Amino acid sequence: MSFKIGNFSIETKSIYDILKKGNITSDKELKMLDTNGDKTISEDEFVDISELIEESDEENSSSISLDKETEDQVLNLYQQLDNLNEQRRRLFAQMGTAQNLEESQGLQSQFESINSQIQGVRKQIYQIYYNAEVEAANEAMQAANAANATAAGGASSYTYSGDSAEFVNSFNNSSFQKGVLAGKGAMVASIAEKYGIDPNLLASIMALETGWGTSSAIKNYNNPGGMMDPSSKWMSLIRYSSLEAGIESVAKNLKNNYINQGLTSISSIGAKYCPVGAANDPNGTNSGWVPSVTKIYNMLTGANINANTKIA
Repeated sequence: MSFKIGNFSIETKSIYDILKKGNITSDKELKMLDTNGDKTISEDEFVDISELIEESDEENSSSISLDKETEDQVLNLYQQLDNLNEQRRRLFAQMGTAQNLEESQGLQSQFESINSQIQGVRKQIYQIYYNAEVEAANEAMQAANAANATAAGGASSYTYSGDSAEFVNSFNNSSFQKGVLAGKGAMVASIAEKYGIDPNLLASIMALETGWGTSSAIKNYNNPGGMMDPSSKWMSLIRYSSLEAGIESVAKNLKNNYINQGLTSISSIGAKYCPVGAANDPNGTNSGWVPSVTKIYNMLTGANINANTKIA
């Protein structure tokens, strides 16, 4: 996310990053360093820009169609945000006039609590739009697949061409460019070939599980497939010694525990790989796994399969 005033922008994980990195010179000013020099922002400006947090996943939310009940739910959540932002505004003003350490710590604790609530509401809004987007994409895909199946005489399978160079080119020029998997197309192709699996399927799963190679799991754990540690009762991620080891683990698991067991479509794989209602999925996001992996697979291959098409 980022905070902006005009052309001035600072990338940050949270408001606290600004507070920690900034130099508060008075109760009315917040100074932050830009690559071009100093930039002083007043208290009012700070609160205003804190309300302009940009999340790339929400950029196109306005184009998503919601039913009346869901629209009302979103409007209610935005009203909660307005109220919480007003509370944060007042707390920010009070923090600069605290009379003693105890009062300052109390205000800081309240500020942190409000910030946490704001992030919680934002996540709820994001989840609503995410679910709507997945549903819309799935419906569009089903319609396209139905038309395609009719034109193709109801074909129910799709075979990877086996062209490694074509896959590598597609992989390296996809959204993987923005993460740690950038330029790793040849490595993925080699590992997929070792286990006799479609590299596009392997890549599609890793793209979803890691946000195209940008997640903390792949950056900090070399874990590109959301692989969970059985010793933690499947609640914690496995840490791999290298990125290559992590990719190989995903490929081996996909081959031995899915494809060799007769699970050869994205829908059948997803039912086991990312089951809806799993204990480690309290927010129910697993429901988007199958349509999302299918969509990514079609992007990488240029195919037009549906989730039930046999591809492995």
